[in-house]
Amino acid sequence: MKPEFWINAWETGRRGFHMSEVHPDLPAHGALFGGEGAVFVPLCGATHDLAWLRDQGHHAVGIELSPLALAELAEREGLEESGRHGPFTKFEGPGITVLQGDYFHLTPALLGPIAGIWDRAALVALHPDQRADYVALQRALLGDRGRLLLNVFAYDQALTDGPPWSLDTDVVAALWPEAQLVEERPAELPPHFQPAVTRVYRTR
Repeated sequence: MKPEFWINAWETGRRGFHMSEVHPDLPAHGALFGGEGAVFVPLCGATHDLAWLRDQGHHAVGIELSPLALAELAEREGLEESGRHGPFTKFEGPGITVLQGDYFHLTPALLGPIAGIWDRAALVALHPDQRADYVALQRALLGDRGRLLLNVFAYDQALTDGPPWSLDTDVVAALWPEAQLVEERPAELPPHFQPAVTRVYRTR
C-alpha cells in the first residue's frame, strides 16, 4: 500500500484497525520478549501496546507514518518531539520512543538493538508485493537473537480485497519458516471478510 492510503485513513476517520485498549495477544504471549530490552512495534498507529510494553519493563519503540495517529499517541502518553533522527522525527517519553516516518527507511543503526518485534497486523496491512522487503528489513532489525510475535488474519482472498490482506499458513511459513503457530481463533473482522481466522505466531 502507498503511504498516502494510511495517512488518508486517519484523516477520514477510517480507523477500524485501532483498538481502544491493549491488544489481548500481547499480555497473552508477550512473555516471549523476556523482562527487559527494547521491543519494536512497526506501523504502530496510536496503539496502547507501547504503554503496556513499557509497564512490563521494556523500552517500547514504535514507528508511524500518520501525523494524526502520532499526535493522538503523543498526547495520551506524554511524548514530546525531540528532534530529527535520520529521516525521521523522534518523539520521546518515559520508556517510549516513536519515530514518525516510513518504515522502509529504517535501518538497524537508526533503530538500535532490540529484544523483539510485536507485529500486530502490520504485515497484513501491506500489499503482498511489499511483504518480502518488509520481512527482510524485520530480520535485519531483529538480528540473531531477537524474537518475533506475529498477529495475522486469514480469509478467502478471492472473495474480497485487502487491506487487511490474507496470510495463510503456507505464506507465513515461506516468510518466517522458523515461526510456530501458538493460537488460532475466529477473527473479529467486518462481514465481507468472513469466514476469517486470526493466527498468532512466535519465533523461538
